[in-house]
Amino acid sequence: MNQRTIREKAARLAALAIAVCGLASQAPAGQGLILPEGAADACQPAERALIAHNGSVEVLVVQADVKAPEKTKAVQFLPLPSKPEVAVAPEGCFKTLQEIASAAGMAYAASLAIAARRGADNAVSVPADPGVEPEAVTVVTCETVADFTKAVSEYFGENNLGKPAITGQVQKAVEASLKQGLNVFVLDIVPVGPEGPTIRPIVCQFQSDKIFYPLKASESCGDRETRIELLTLLPAGTFGCEQISIMPNMPKGRRISLTEIQLFRSSSALLQPEDAARLLPAAAAILAEQPSVLRAAKYVGKASFKDEVRAPLTDRRGETWYAFCAALAAGDDKALADLTDVPFAFNEEEVVTDKAQLAERFKQCAAGGANPPALHTIYRHSPYLVGNYASSRMSDFDNRFVREHLKAKDDRILSVSLDGEKDVLLFVRGGKIAGFNLSPGGGGTR
Repeated sequence: MNQRTIREKAARLAALAIAVCGLASQAPAGQGLILPEGAADACQPAERALIAHNGSVEVLVVQADVKAPEKTKAVQFLPLPSKPEVAVAPEGCFKTLQEIASAAGMAYAASLAIAARRGADNAVSVPADPGVEPEAVTVVTCETVADFTKAVSEYFGENNLGKPAITGQVQKAVEASLKQGLNVFVLDIVPVGPEGPTIRPIVCQFQSDKIFYPLKASESCGDRETRIELLTLLPAGTFGCEQISIMPNMPKGRRISLTEIQLFRSSSALLQPEDAARLLPAAAAILAEQPSVLRAAKYVGKASFKDEVRAPLTDRRGETWYAFCAALAAGDDKALADLTDVPFAFNEEEVVTDKAQLAERFKQCAAGGANPPALHTIYRHSPYLVGNYASSRMSDFDNRFVREHLKAKDDRILSVSLDGEKDVLLFVRGGKIAGFNLSPGGGGTR
């Protein structure tokens, strides 16, 4: 049996395992689960979250599907880095989220070739059912596992739930959260049973300098397969979803197999302030009435994680390459003149050597001669030293321009990715834009 056949069979087996776990008992992601003593095991087949962030404040909306072999009640716990304001999400929040995602055609793109072969690309889908409201939502602060055990025991007693089954796995998950500096826990009671139900989302607003989502709490149900979907709503012109990393916690010395982790990112949607307000007023408030970008990240793999999600929110609006893309899209003549330098490689068509002529070429571009990138679709930019960028990725025209006009130590080639579909190349010389190619890889030989 050749290596390719082995890899393909392993991928199919992993896919089958994930599907079976989806029908049986997946672990929760983000929220931990505690059952009364004597209750049958429960699971959360799916969990998703909407995360709005402005660089210092996060609004986190968590929705989970909880199931168990028999009807009972369970307590969910959500660890956070600071004390939150907590409320139940407005009715229709996730229905509006689905409407926005569908209208924009948001879809996941596989980040691994093996995942693509398994048909992983699909539309972003959010259950619209408002579900059942959680009960007795409260917040506790704990410094030790013993503090947590005491608080949960009191919470169970106050709400006539009997005694909590705080298993070794729950204690281990709480200890891991505390070691990550997460000593604030949101507790709520949810009904569980064979048919669900879907639990109405909880909204938590709290201080955080990074995009945050808890993962270690999911280990309270053991090392099983899980599915996590995080939809980020961030100020337009910032990068955040692109920097989210979710890695399984593997034994020391063991490498991660492609069949053990899948991380997909979606295309994006641009929201105006009124759209964000319609979706979630709390999110619109922290975004200060500015346009925002909705993008999703989805993980399928082991529910045993190396770290919590703590992704930086990076503002790109002040960077030259972003300002150039914005000026090109807006047809801002003055900004384009300030940001560019000649000789200029104009979209694989000609090398422009005169600034006045370059201004005319930009006007033609704005009139429809070329299609500038929509800024909200930019999900990554990669700066390369000229010598480190593979010449095979560029046309003969661009290669010749780079050899002749990008010779200084600080000159760069920027590859700007648009929603995972294509790249735009920008040439940077002396800190200014010295050329661009809106459709590289076209195979030109000019």
